[in-house]
Amino acid sequence: MLARRYCRLMAAETGLDEDTIWEWGHLERVSTGLYLLSLDAEDLDRPFLRTAEPLGVTAPR
Repeated sequence: MLARRYCRLMAAETGLDEDTIWEWGHLERVSTGLYLLSLDAEDLDRPFLRTAEPLGVTAPR
């Protein structure tokens, strides 16, 4: 999964653990998707919310 690889790379670059980066990514996708939804930007919000779902249920390792 691309998100797992991204977490590993970001952990190596920042020194943060993968779980922290994973959780931040999930929150970022949900908050951005909900913000766009509030603006009635349906064509933009769905990709964010669609990618947030697997991040919320799948552990990084």
